[in-house]
Amino acid sequence: MRCLKLVMAPLVCLSLLTCAVVTAQQPQRLAASSDDHTANDNDTKNTAAVPQSSAGNAAETATKLRQALPVLPSLVRGDGLFNLFGQRALQTAFVSGSNAKDPVTDTFVFPGVLPVEGAEPVHIPTDQFTPTLNKFYVSLPDSDRISPAGWHFSAGAPQIGARRVDQTFGGMRSASPSFDFSGPLAGGKAVLFQSFSFRFARSTAENIDGGSNDTIYHGYDWNTHFDIRAIKHHTITARLALFSQGMDFANMTGLVFPEAAPDFLMQGGQVSVADSFAGAHGEILDSSFSYKKLHLRILPHGDGPMFFIEQGELEGNYFDTVHRASTRFEWKEAASLRERHAAGRHQISFGGGYSRSAFDSSHYGGQIILRGKDSDELTSITSFRGTPFEAIDVNEAGAWVEDKWSPSRQLSLTLGLKYDWTTLSRENEWAPRAGFALLPWKNGRTVIRGGIGIFYDIQPMNAGTFIESRQRVIQFFNESIPLAEKVLDNLATKPHLNTSHVFGWNLEVDQRVGKMLILRFKGEERNGRNLMLIKPDQPSTHVTALVLSDTGMSRSREFEATAVFRPASRATANFSYIRSSSVTDVNIFASNVGTFEKLFFSSNRFARSRTEAPDRFLAWGELRAPGEIVFTPALDVHTGFPFAFVDADNKVPNEIDFGRLPRTVSLDMGVHREFAVSAFDHPARFKVGLRVYNLTGRFNPRDAQLDEDPLQNKPILKRFFNSVGRSYRASVMFEF
Repeated sequence: MRCLKLVMAPLVCLSLLTCAVVTAQQPQRLAASSDDHTANDNDTKNTAAVPQSSAGNAAETATKLRQALPVLPSLVRGDGLFNLFGQRALQTAFVSGSNAKDPVTDTFVFPGVLPVEGAEPVHIPTDQFTPTLNKFYVSLPDSDRISPAGWHFSAGAPQIGARRVDQTFGGMRSASPSFDFSGPLAGGKAVLFQSFSFRFARSTAENIDGGSNDTIYHGYDWNTHFDIRAIKHHTITARLALFSQGMDFANMTGLVFPEAAPDFLMQGGQVSVADSFAGAHGEILDSSFSYKKLHLRILPHGDGPMFFIEQGELEGNYFDTVHRASTRFEWKEAASLRERHAAGRHQISFGGGYSRSAFDSSHYGGQIILRGKDSDELTSITSFRGTPFEAIDVNEAGAWVEDKWSPSRQLSLTLGLKYDWTTLSRENEWAPRAGFALLPWKNGRTVIRGGIGIFYDIQPMNAGTFIESRQRVIQFFNESIPLAEKVLDNLATKPHLNTSHVFGWNLEVDQRVGKMLILRFKGEERNGRNLMLIKPDQPSTHVTALVLSDTGMSRSREFEATAVFRPASRATANFSYIRSSSVTDVNIFASNVGTFEKLFFSSNRFARSRTEAPDRFLAWGELRAPGEIVFTPALDVHTGFPFAFVDADNKVPNEIDFGRLPRTVSLDMGVHREFAVSAFDHPARFKVGLRVYNLTGRFNPRDAQLDEDPLQNKPILKRFFNSVGRSYRASVMFEF
């Protein structure tokens, strides 16, 4: 009942405001895409209007309904702030920027910890079960606002925040200036798109001792895109991207002190060339080449040891210095045959490709000291020996075939098969997939869609160098008396581990009710198998080796109910409820030996995901009041994330599930107005706005301080802390 009251009060206000206005701005939609050039470009657009009956087939009608439904925000977007960009459908994000994923570890470096100003919009293709989807590499954005008709220019800063120090102005808290322009060249035979964006933001963390410190995020993206149509039937596309993503005091939380949080920087670039040939009878042949290079470094703030204090407090200097360079070359071919008719319409396509990836790195490790609350409660000292250098190159090849079959106007099927092979796993990776869209009634107001398939992931390249990498040396202590020193071998259960894969399905019903309402009900499940695990061969002081295996598992389930309501011709309100669960093996290799290596390795457990929130309610909209002022309210209510009790566990720390953080409730409000102006004798638009996050100033803690009851030998909760208070962001945009 208490949760219902928290939800209903802002919801009633939102509904009353919706009914009071007569017009509203069209809701903002993703302007981003994955690196998959086969994704449906129409899916990145949103008309917001409730679509009327269509004479098209089931797939076309399903796409139109999907365009009118919102893309849900990601569950974790850093700072605890609600951001209208994001998608959770595959539990794997395709990120628009080319700077977000580390290709060596196959992980997003900062998933969910970036402030709103640094978070990237993401996009999941409409048809999630097509075999044309690549593995989950992240590359260039694919939805540039390229303009062949005339020159277009825009510039602005959508996230401007001031920093206050001792009740006075202390500089900028956030800024994200950007510009882009596009237009035809050489008499229309070529089209240019050029963009540049810079992002700067501070994210404040309250320390366990009552102080506060800032993590500083900074990054930029440069994107040059040419389309050349000088040759008949050919469109040649050339792209150049330069990018940087850095954080000073990365991964700092309420339990991690500033000196224990390292500086991080990842920079690189990518160049790609693609040719699309369109035949006279509808045949299409796509060829593309790309080359990507990344440099990554992690630097501690000093040379001293790092202290891990029971209950998870980290002090001292970060223990690892990392320098890494990686490259990836990729060649892809795809062919689409002209439409054929046999028991309906068939659109057959096929393709394949080859890629070669390589990296070399150096790790120079310091000391990690595990102790209790008192400095003389020494448990262990970990150091490193062996070569600090790692290097490997990996070859991959793959092929796919797909048939988009429409046996009737009311049914569309996507049937396909994908095959992959890599020098890491040396196994045949067969991935059948199938999807469908069904119009159960001829009026086109209801669409049932779904799919089922297998998705192979990317095997992290550093898994291939694990057995030759540096070794951990652990000196255990018993009441400050040193015990035998342990040199941990790096072992693997077999020479070539299987590549992890996901078996997934979803079922969705989209229903149009009259002219003002669209409903969506969706259920989905993802089961991960052959996930790479790293764990000690024996518990506590008996450990002799760290063992890499492919026996990990995970499972995520989700049910979603969404409503899009338009009480007036141009007013929109969105409401969603999501019920989900997510469990996984905690010793997943990528999250333990990824970009930031874990301090200690304990026994594996099958447990709740640290970002699991079983219940979430969202409400947001865009409403225009008299005077062309547009309001954008947003309400986010979700279950708190799990937290753990960290104990020494007989010499090796072990996370034991203890509880959840309190329920998060955040009401955000934005307001903006556009002005029609003139620039160089052309019509232009000037937009100014302000957004307030956590308008009510509610206490939404991000950390828990725990302790151990010395009498009952069990964990106790001392307090919650490190909340995000009310904050403000201004925006200025100019277009002509």
